[in-house]
Amino acid sequence: MTYRLDIGNDWISNPYYDEAEKYLNLFWDEKTIFHKYFSELDCTNIVELAVGHGRHVQKYLEKAKTITLVDINRENIDFCQKRYSRENKIKYLVNSGNDFNGIDSNSQTAIFCYDAMVHFELVDILEYLKESNRILVNGGKILFHHSNAAFSPELLYNQKPGGRNFLSADIFTYLATRNDFEVLRQDIFPWGNSETQIDCLSLCQKGRREITENLLQNILQQYDGKYILFGQQNAENYIKKIKSIGFDLPLEIWDNKVYGSKICGVPIVKPSKGLDDKTAIICTVKMKVTYDHIVEQLPDSLKSQTYFGLFPGRFG
Repeated sequence: MTYRLDIGNDWISNPYYDEAEKYLNLFWDEKTIFHKYFSELDCTNIVELAVGHGRHVQKYLEKAKTITLVDINRENIDFCQKRYSRENKIKYLVNSGNDFNGIDSNSQTAIFCYDAMVHFELVDILEYLKESNRILVNGGKILFHHSNAAFSPELLYNQKPGGRNFLSADIFTYLATRNDFEVLRQDIFPWGNSETQIDCLSLCQKGRREITENLLQNILQQYDGKYILFGQQNAENYIKKIKSIGFDLPLEIWDNKVYGSKICGVPIVKPSKGLDDKTAIICTVKMKVTYDHIVEQLPDSLKSQTYFGLFPGRFG
C-alpha cells in the first residue's frame, strides 16, 4: 500500500499538469493510435482513471451521457470540480489507488487511463483489472496506457526511464485475459527521449467474442503472417468454426491428423522441426488469438517454446 500512496503523493500539485495541457495533440491528433483506439470506445457511461487536472475531459465531454472522474488525490478531484463546475453529467471519485468503490457493478461502457498508469505498481493494475471487470457492462472496453518496461524489477518507478514501472505488454495480456478481458489491440512504442519501446497502449473488451466473419475480417487487417500455435483439438474445432461461416478451407490428412491447407487464403505449414505434430499445429495465419484459446490446449513441453502476447507464437 505504501508504494501506491507514495506514487500518488508525487503527483499532488505537480507542475506537470500545467505543462501537459500543451501536448494534448499527442493523444487526440487523428493520426495517433490513442485517438484511433479511443474512437472504438462506447462513451455513453465512461470512467477516466487518474484524471489529474482533467485536460482530456474536453475531448469526449459531448459524446458522453455520464462521466466519472477518478483520482487518488483529493487535490486533483477538487481542481476538476472547479474546472467543470457547470457540467452536471460529471461525477467525481477519490479512490485508494486501486479500486472503483462507489461505482455500481455492470454500469459503465468504457474506462480509460492516459499517461498515468505507466507509473502504477503491477499489483495495483491487477486490482484495477478486477474492478474494471466488475463495473463494466458485458462488451464494455478498457483503454489503458501502461508501461512496457519489464526490466530492473527491483527499482522504484521514479528510478527508471520516464518513470515507467515494471510491466510489459505480455504481462498485461496475461493479467487481462485472466480477468475475462480479450485484448483487441495492443501497440508498443517509445516515449519522450527514450529510444526504447517503454510504453504500451492496450484496448480490451470484457468477455469473449464469438468468432464471426466480421471479426475475422477485422483481425485480418491488423496481423500479417504471424506464427500461431494451436493445440490439436482446438485447431480442429477452430477450422470447423471458420468453415461454418463460409471461408473456403480445403483439408488434408497429415500423419492421421487433420490440417487445413489454407485458412482465409493463407497457407498452413507443417509443425516446425522439434515440435510434436501429433499435438500441435503451427499456422502462418493472419489471426489474433486470445491467450486462453492457445495455452489451455498445450502440453507443458510446448508452452516454453511460445511467446504469448501480441503475437501469440513465434518460431524459426
